[in-house]
Amino acid sequence: MAKRIATIFIVIILIVSGLLLALIIPGKRQIYSVKIQIPEFSSIEEKLSTVPEESRPLRIEFLNTSTQNTPYGALGHIGVLISWADGKQFLIDTGMNKEEAQKFSSTLELLGAEPSENFGAIDEQMGEQIKNISGIALTHLHTDHSFGVSGVCRAIKNLGESATVFQTQTQSSMHNTFTKPGQVFVNESVCNKQILDD
Repeated sequence: MAKRIATIFIVIILIVSGLLLALIIPGKRQIYSVKIQIPEFSSIEEKLSTVPEESRPLRIEFLNTSTQNTPYGALGHIGVLISWADGKQFLIDTGMNKEEAQKFSSTLELLGAEPSENFGAIDEQMGEQIKNISGIALTHLHTDHSFGVSGVCRAIKNLGESATVFQTQTQSSMHNTFTKPGQVFVNESVCNKQILDD
């Protein structure tokens, strides 16, 4: 009897593991198949040196929507805000609101992480200053980077301004289980959209 229960238990574990692998492996293969050349810092510095000083960014800030300590280190869900002298701003990644950050962190708590500390969505943190954002880009479409795009775009529009979400062709069209929700957030946002060549 004990042997039969152990066999059933092992079969259930194998089935669940197989299903998890079936979800994860295709996404990982897809990620590793994308071969986009990321510029070296020296190349970026060289290009910036050709930009007149008055046109260069003045400030780069991190807007943290939540932080969570895990057994592997701290995990933050941030946006990077770049500001210019004329007041215009560009946002890279949009973090999450408090509710979504709590949902996201509860999964990691099952794996040994501490509860998250939530600081509020980027649109809440920025208030009316959010109207200065004219462009948004996402490093990738996982929900911890893209969930806040709807709130940011809505807040900008509510203040009578508009912003554009920029995506590469690959980011906007190549999706898997982990990136489909992020593309839905972008598509459903009230921001303008512009697809860039890879």
